[in-house]
Amino acid sequence: MDAEEERLSKTHIHGQLVEINHNQEKRIRHEETKAQNLTTGFAVVQALILNTGVINKPSNRCEHWWVPFSLSLSVGVIYFITIFEVLRKWYLLLYHLDVNYLEQELILLEMHGGAPSWRNDQPLKPDVVKLLRRKAYITILISAMLAFQALMLHACRSFLCS
Repeated sequence: MDAEEERLSKTHIHGQLVEINHNQEKRIRHEETKAQNLTTGFAVVQALILNTGVINKPSNRCEHWWVPFSLSLSVGVIYFITIFEVLRKWYLLLYHLDVNYLEQELILLEMHGGAPSWRNDQPLKPDVVKLLRRKAYITILISAMLAFQALMLHACRSFLCS
């Protein structure tokens, strides 16, 4: 392959990566919105379950504390599984976007006579600090949701039996 064909090939690959990255950014925003909506929905549904049990105040309410408790626990498990999958997908999309950006930078460097073509020998890896920050964010969000769920479960028993 002569130099002109190689340059055209790299220009074509670069253009494809730009388009892929644009679509990837849209998917990432979609997953972020979905995670925000799920988190808000989780809090609202849990509050509705608790309010329904407290407002209705039947005379034998302490005997049936397990009904809102079970409902709250079931809803919490469903939301937890769903939000975990959304966050996992969000993390992977961001990871692949970072790899695509690295690939795009390498192609630009090669097109302008920069870095040697050693990229085929070693896989590209994004910044470790970015990855750790994302994992910490996910851990904090999941921990906060679990703490909120524990608080709601405790409230189901204590509000109805007090």
